[in-house]
Amino acid sequence: MQALRFHDTDNVSLDQVPVPEVTDPTDVLIKVNIAGVCGTDLHIIQGHFETKPHVIIGHEAVGTVVKLGDQVKHLKVGDRVALDPHGHCGSCFYCAKGCMHFCVNKAQHPSMGMKRDGAFAPYILAPEAHVEALRTAVSDEQGILLEPFSCILHAVNRAEPIAEGDKVVVLGAGIIGLLATIYLSHRGVKSVTVVELVDHRRETVDSLKLPGVQTTSPNDMQADRDKAEGDPTWGYDLAFDFTGAAPAIQLGFDVLRKRGKLVLFGVMRKDAKVHFSPHDILYKEITVTGAFTNPGTMNQAVKVVEELSKANLLTMEVLDIKKFPLSRWQEALEALKAGSIAKAMLIPE
Repeated sequence: MQALRFHDTDNVSLDQVPVPEVTDPTDVLIKVNIAGVCGTDLHIIQGHFETKPHVIIGHEAVGTVVKLGDQVKHLKVGDRVALDPHGHCGSCFYCAKGCMHFCVNKAQHPSMGMKRDGAFAPYILAPEAHVEALRTAVSDEQGILLEPFSCILHAVNRAEPIAEGDKVVVLGAGIIGLLATIYLSHRGVKSVTVVELVDHRRETVDSLKLPGVQTTSPNDMQADRDKAEGDPTWGYDLAFDFTGAAPAIQLGFDVLRKRGKLVLFGVMRKDAKVHFSPHDILYKEITVTGAFTNPGTMNQAVKVVEELSKANLLTMEVLDIKKFPLSRWQEALEALKAGSIAKAMLIPE
């Protein structure tokens, strides 16, 4: 089969590899229907994450079970499934605290698409613990959004409680910021302001006509802040950064009013620097927190995707998502890098 493999920084290729075989009693062999390309995949290719050489990349997939190990209990051949790529042991110090994403035994339970072969191939072999049954009417394309939504929901959980009357700012309108905005509006948050540098991304958000949602540019947001100088009530109660860009993170902190919260989600460089004032954190009682991957939120994501799908908010046209055959992977990656689409999905051949 043809699979997209990472070899080294900025060195990936479509290679001929064997179809994986079930060898472990908990293995599940899945025929991949469709795979999603995530911003994390771009970071992997660029060498920002420690990744096993020659691994098949890709960690978002929907497919059909074709073979099972003899100890698999909750799946059967023919089941439609989605991938939950993040491994954990379930028994270490952090797993016992419910923080499976900090598992200290990751080496024995590697994440798919980084340390274990992933989804950019016609078949993928996954432990049962990595597989979520899709016993729902959502499409394969909508099923790809389960893993991104599970991560978004962890970020929202980190920000709770969120009141309907809170003013929320979403920094970045790439696919994650877009999905987060749709979710926040749908759950009833009355004021969501999306800050985005790229005109057509703001236009995509505006075209959805979501209740309570407005867009602005970083420069206009900064100008609004400058005009409100001296007004202690101006600002936002909650900011989500989905960019990983230091200027956006800085802006998110600067526009918080008293008791505001900043949730960092976007992947930033290790040497990224921002300037938070300890004085402001103390006297304004500001909270700054991170949200990393998706510990225990896949089931919650299934319900959210079902609900938003029924509301017609997760169509490919609405979300600016484009499908490509796996053989056109380079075109897909270039479109993502250029920002001409919000997300790419790959169809194995």
